[in-house]
Amino acid sequence: MALTPPDAPAEASNVAEPPADNASGRTDNVLTAGSGFDSQRALRELFTSVSNRDALGQINDILKMRSAPSAVMGAFPPAGDLLADLGSNIQLAHGPGETRHDGPPDIRLAQTGERRRTGDRNLNGGLTPDFVKEIKNTYGVDLSIRDGKYNLSFRADGIKHSIPLELPLSSDSLPKIKENLDQITQKRIKDIEAKFGITIKSPDQFAGNQDDLCRADKGKRPLENPNDPNAIRSRQPSLPELYALENALAASAPSQRTANGIPLEVTFADRAPLKDQKGESQNHLASYLPPDGPNDKAKLFIYPAAAKSPPTDRDTRRPGESLASTIRHEIGHNQQFNAFPDGKLPESVLNQLGFIQFANPKFPDRGESPYNYAIQTRDGRFFARSEPDCKSAAGGWYQVDREGNPLGPNGEKVSDPTKAVKMKDETMDRMSLRKYPTGYYDSPLEVLSEGFAAFTGSAQSRESLRIRFRHVYDALQTVEQEQQRAFDRKK
Repeated sequence: MALTPPDAPAEASNVAEPPADNASGRTDNVLTAGSGFDSQRALRELFTSVSNRDALGQINDILKMRSAPSAVMGAFPPAGDLLADLGSNIQLAHGPGETRHDGPPDIRLAQTGERRRTGDRNLNGGLTPDFVKEIKNTYGVDLSIRDGKYNLSFRADGIKHSIPLELPLSSDSLPKIKENLDQITQKRIKDIEAKFGITIKSPDQFAGNQDDLCRADKGKRPLENPNDPNAIRSRQPSLPELYALENALAASAPSQRTANGIPLEVTFADRAPLKDQKGESQNHLASYLPPDGPNDKAKLFIYPAAAKSPPTDRDTRRPGESLASTIRHEIGHNQQFNAFPDGKLPESVLNQLGFIQFANPKFPDRGESPYNYAIQTRDGRFFARSEPDCKSAAGGWYQVDREGNPLGPNGEKVSDPTKAVKMKDETMDRMSLRKYPTGYYDSPLEVLSEGFAAFTGSAQSRESLRIRFRHVYDALQTVEQEQQRAFDRKK
């Protein structure tokens, strides 16, 4: 399973273009109360959010100002308007026998309609910060009130996408907001499945177990136990994640197809596949798992950290950090499997990329590749990447011969890789015979996937790959040709 850190897509149905005034620089505040100012409501919010004794002190402070910003109420009107509203909208409450208490009088509001409390920050239309946050976390959508209407939107492909919603401003509409977003999400899923010949796993389905790098028996894979506390389950994707998926699939087609004719299965998982040395989920974005056999599915997993990533290359300054780029990287692994299902890369590709290939003694453990790889240095040596351990999520490089045997300081074979000659990442960057598009070059498979992500990105990234890393560009052509031959054989 390959793990990665993090051009014009098809327009998402049910997602409209941003409002025209957005181009003039107008921005939305997710907690704005809408246009206009209701002074009666403003006073009710003020007096119900403070103790009675402090209320008049706050009134005095407000009356000294011409305007004051508020995330809930917008901007206050001139102080004179407040004075007029003060007399008509509040009544003073005296103590027993109509005798005033010492100090400022208590204040009681003549309240009507649905109560708005700034203490727990209830907003117009029944919205609360918790509900706004829930909509953001579940659907990836910003929810606010604008021009007297609910406003839902998300950013992807460098622009804001608005979601039309005609519901009355009322707390009774909140469940319907979720219903609408669920319907939009399900329609997007079915459209993507039909368009690209994939399947997206429905929520709350078992998808394997987490692996803990620091377990005493970490060499053994966890049992497929859906009741295990480390069980991974599928979740509902957010709309930006679906936008990123569609964007990546459109750019990388037909490599999302599988040569065995079984649709690629995409799982939006509720947790990452590995725990780190602290027992916490690692921050992986996505991974790819090839089919175990001719009747098995190839699987693409997208993890929770992906929901916080910029959806597309146009949403980030560095394209390689977008979720779409990460998905393209993983689809590159599917292309490799289509072309070379036995896992063995041809010598021509290995030579182009500056690697050697040797048998993996751990194969056929589940998830293990049948081959390991070593990178060639300028002085003719070979170094393989060591596996992560409990103390560090990152590995290092150790010297091997052409058969993959670890070598000691004098070039002698050693049985324990920890006794082999070591090299740090920064030294390998200088010493490697070939140079690579990114720092992720643990194996030729990762070099090809990083190249595939650039090749299927923008025209600029493709041309940069061709000019600066021609050896990677040419190797990708070989993989693509082999994949096409595999497709042709299945016709």
